[in-house]
Amino acid sequence: MKIVFFGTPQFSAEILKDLIEKGLDIVAVVTQPDKVQGRRLQLQEPAVKKMAGSIDSSISIIQPDKISTEQFYQSIEPFEADLFVVVAFGQIFPTKLLQMPRIGCVNVHTSLLPKYRGAAPIERSLMAGEVETGVSVMYMVKELDAGDVLSTKKVPITPEMNAQDLTIELCKASKDLLYPTLIKLAQGKITPKAQNPDDATYAKKVTQKDAEIRWENPAINICHQFRGTSPKPGAWCNIEIRGKTVRVKLIEMVFSPHTGECCEILSYDEDGITVACSKDSVKLKKLQIEGKRALSVSEFIKGYSLKDISFKSEVCSNEV
Repeated sequence: MKIVFFGTPQFSAEILKDLIEKGLDIVAVVTQPDKVQGRRLQLQEPAVKKMAGSIDSSISIIQPDKISTEQFYQSIEPFEADLFVVVAFGQIFPTKLLQMPRIGCVNVHTSLLPKYRGAAPIERSLMAGEVETGVSVMYMVKELDAGDVLSTKKVPITPEMNAQDLTIELCKASKDLLYPTLIKLAQGKITPKAQNPDDATYAKKVTQKDAEIRWENPAINICHQFRGTSPKPGAWCNIEIRGKTVRVKLIEMVFSPHTGECCEILSYDEDGITVACSKDSVKLKKLQIEGKRALSVSEFIKGYSLKDISFKSEVCSNEV
């Protein structure tokens, strides 16, 4: 079974490595072009390209700007692939490409479909307070994440998990699930299961606005939001410090059952800054003023006294 693998980030790279080590015939790897990144504006290779090159230098690596061009079709056809395996590649597949491999195109999606179709299933499941998610291996069709499901594996979400933690667990589950699914698929031993479109939900890409903490929300919802947006793009809020409004990234927080007026600071010491929400409160343990280094609360309170700080929001704007 000849496979062309499509993927880009580290998540994809780990799965590619697993498939190669388990002996699957990866005849080519398709990934995104190298990009200029970082403060030094250096050209960086995608993680999948680095991984493929480090494992087997004979694997052909293709980096198209777009996969919907005749030039790309011509570059991929000579491999005569039986299957395309797609893991977080980053481009939409045109119909012609979907029809190219003999067995079809298979995608790894990090949710239990049809829930959380779309770009950010990991982040959105955390933000919604889910206690369970998983991985689905499915056939690809023109409609986003709507293809028949070949296999699934459930993954519990523990209360302390953030998006990075959950990504690691889902990567492990993907490796456990994908290889046996591909083998059974090649042997004709899988009956695909159609998704019920009535049960479908969508996970839109998480933006900076989605990561803004609003203290008028219940503390438990804020904690879910924090976990889903950490470490990227990073939860944040505006704080008034010495009469000036500054943007602050919230790096570590925990739920607190204490209550008070919305935006009221309930405690301000080395153990944390506890801020009241519409219900319960959250305790901030580490934060970063925009343009400065991250500080533990014990460091932060040495530089700013309680009278210097005010948490504000459109709804609750109590000043300390």
